[in-house]
Amino acid sequence: MSEETPEAPIHGVESLKLKRCRSVPIEDNSMGASLHDYVISKIHPDIQNSSCSRVIVRTPYTRDPPAHISRNEKKDKPFNWQRPTTIAIDSTTIQLNCFPGKDYVKHYAALVATYYALENRSLTTVQYSPPVAVECIEAFLSSNLSQMGHIDIVVVGYVHHLGLDDSWEGCPAESNNLFAWQKPKRTDGVSVSFLGCMVSFWGDISGHLVRALQVLNNVKCVLYIGKTGALSPESEPNRWLATGDRSFLEGRLVEWENVLQRSVRISPRVHDGTHITVSTLLCETEAWLNEWQPRCSWVDCEVGHMAQASSEGRTAFAYLHIVSDNIAIQNPQNLSNERLDEVVSNREHLFRDIRSILESFFASWPSHASRPSLDGPTPIA
Repeated sequence: MSEETPEAPIHGVESLKLKRCRSVPIEDNSMGASLHDYVISKIHPDIQNSSCSRVIVRTPYTRDPPAHISRNEKKDKPFNWQRPTTIAIDSTTIQLNCFPGKDYVKHYAALVATYYALENRSLTTVQYSPPVAVECIEAFLSSNLSQMGHIDIVVVGYVHHLGLDDSWEGCPAESNNLFAWQKPKRTDGVSVSFLGCMVSFWGDISGHLVRALQVLNNVKCVLYIGKTGALSPESEPNRWLATGDRSFLEGRLVEWENVLQRSVRISPRVHDGTHITVSTLLCETEAWLNEWQPRCSWVDCEVGHMAQASSEGRTAFAYLHIVSDNIAIQNPQNLSNERLDEVVSNREHLFRDIRSILESFFASWPSHASRPSLDGPTPIA
C-alpha cells in the first residue's frame, strides 16, 4: 500500500521523510458495493472539493486556525466525533492533520488514496509521515486524563450507550479537553470509570491510551466495549457479541486472561473466538479473508494493541464487542449504514446485555482478576 520516497519539502513546512500511499485493491474488497459510501463518508470536504495534486497525511493534530474542521463531524454524539482537519499548504497541496497514531495516519492515507481511485482522480499523489511513539503517548500524558484520578476499572469505547446520565466530568463545553468520564459511586469500594474520548483511539493509539491510564491513573483493569467485523458467515451483524483471549498483532500472537470470561456466560448472545488486529479495515480483501478466516473469528484495529500494552503494564484486560459487520458475506447491515433504525434497535438489545455483563463483573472484582503474565507475544508458527 505504500512505498518509501525521499525527503521532500512540503511548501513552507519542514522537510519530512514521506511514504507514498497507493489505493487499496478495490475490485475484491470485502465491503463490495458499500466501499464507496464508507470511504467518502470519511473524506474531508476540502479534499473532495479540491483539484489539488498532492495530499500529505501527518501529525500534529490541530483544530485551531488556519486548520479547517470538517463539517461532516458527527457532533450529535458525545464521543469519537472529532476527525482530521486540513490546512491548505499552497494551491496544489493539502495537508491532513491527524491525531498522533501510526495506524491512524496510515488508515487516513489509505482512505484518501482509495477515494481518488474510486473517483478516477489518479493524478493526485497521496503521501504520509507516521508519528513516533513518544509523540503518540505524549498526546495523552499532556491531556486532562490525569484529572480523573486513580481508578480500579476503566471502561472505554461505547460508554455513552451504557445507560449513564449526562453528568460527564472533565469536559466543559468551552474546553478542548480530550476526555470526559463518569465515576458511579459503589458500595463495594471498587472504583469504576466510564471514559469517553473525543477523538478516535484507532489502532496503536489504543495501546498508548492504556499506557497513559497505567501511568496517570494507576488503572488495574481496562475493558474495551467496541465493535468488530466477523470472519465467519454465520455471525450476523448486530445480533451477536464477541469476546476472546487471543489476537494476532503484526505477525505475532498476543494472549491474555479474558477477565470477562465468567461474566459473559449470563448472555446467550456472546461468542468467543480468536481475533486479528489490523491497521486499516481497507486491507480486508478476498485474499486477506482466505488467509485469516481459518484462524480467526473477529477483526478490529485495537484489541491486540490494548492487550499487549495491558500485559506489559500488568493490567487486566478484556474486550466485549458488537459484531457490526460480516467480512465473509455481503450483508445489508454494514459499516456504511450504521445509523439505520433497525441497526440502532438491534444494538440496543446488545447494549443491555453488555450492561448486565459489566455489572456482574464489577460485583465480582477482584476475584475474577489475576495479574497477567509478562510473557511476550508468541510468534506465528
